[in-house]
Amino acid sequence: MNKPSHEKLYSQLQQYRDTLALTQARLQEINNRRITAEAELSKTRQELEERIVNLTIQLERKDIALKEVFSQLDIEKQNLAETIDHNVENVLMPIIGKLIEKSSSIDSRYLMMLKQNQENRETIGFTSNN
Repeated sequence: MNKPSHEKLYSQLQQYRDTLALTQARLQEINNRRITAEAELSKTRQELEERIVNLTIQLERKDIALKEVFSQLDIEKQNLAETIDHNVENVLMPIIGKLIEKSSSIDSRYLMMLKQNQENRETIGFTSNN
């Protein structure tokens, strides 16, 4: 009777060893997958960080470019306003003056109102520069 129980224990011990070996193999496989996943995650994180840096640099460059464009637009706007003021003062106002001299009293009255309105705008600062 002693012998069968010894064989039975040995058989159970062998089953436990086999189960343990299988479990260890599975754990090793899981650990290997975890290491691979962590490496991929680390690589992806590094790529994303590099992409963020690149996108930030691109945005900063675009911001600088937009500021330059807006600055140039302000200069163009100022130049256009000065051109309009110059044309009103040196082209339109002399024409209105000549029309006033040569027009009928009714037409002359409307032209004088137009001239006075423009002069008032210039006096109180409502020229194209504002």
